[in-house]
Amino acid sequence: MDHDRAGGIALIASSLVPLASVVFHPTAHDFDAAGQLASSSARMLAVHGGMLAALPLALFGGLALVRRARAGRRLGEIALFTYALAGAAGLVAAGVSLAVPAIARPMLEADDAARPGYRLLFAYSGALIQAFARIFVVASWLAIGLWSAAA
Repeated sequence: MDHDRAGGIALIASSLVPLASVVFHPTAHDFDAAGQLASSSARMLAVHGGMLAALPLALFGGLALVRRARAGRRLGEIALFTYALAGAAGLVAAGVSLAVPAIARPMLEADDAARPGYRLLFAYSGALIQAFARIFVVASWLAIGLWSAAA
């Protein structure tokens, strides 16, 4: 299999992982529901583990695009760098998400006096995840636009 084909397959495969993530991703309410902590935690770890595993595939696919776009190589390299920054933001979002189950358990088991602090930490984690996920989406969009212009 040549490099272009392998890169294209990697890029397509890495693009399917976020779609699966949307389908199986637990909500904040899932962690708060009685008896749902274990299954929500397992889904959270599986979804974000998949996202983390897809990042190298995405970068490999991006590198194949840069090599393919010889005429707009410099713009393609900028696109790859932008995509790598998007991947870094995705890495942070997924990494913070992996901590959510560890916050949810003591939050649910805490007494009434301690629960507001855990809820604040839970909400803060969600805000961080959302912020870095937005950076991931915007930077990915920008990289795709740059690759399109370089082609």
